[in-house]
Amino acid sequence: AGATGRGLVSVLPHRFPSGIRGAVSMPLLIAACAAAVAMHFFDRRMQNFRVADAPPSAFRFVPLRWLRKDLYVPQGELYRRRAIRAWWIMMLTALSAMLAVQAGA
Repeated sequence: AGATGRGLVSVLPHRFPSGIRGAVSMPLLIAACAAAVAMHFFDRRMQNFRVADAPPSAFRFVPLRWLRKDLYVPQGELYRRRAIRAWWIMMLTALSAMLAVQAGA
């Protein structure tokens, strides 16, 4: 409770999309979150296939390391492609959700 005796819920903004905006944007946001989880899973699996002589600094920025095929042995190519695909799905579904909310505003 705050200084006025109101609970936390009463001071939070009630700006969640409702109606058709919520029906469109919330599943898209859930899909974006699922794609982010898949992207993380594929990235972690891909790390098992690193090339032994690659410097640690080459693996710091995630999207760039996915573009470099020379950082991984050929067996990691499947996970590299899946991680890139999951990243694109995450970005496009999140953008679609934001546009759906904005279109109804």
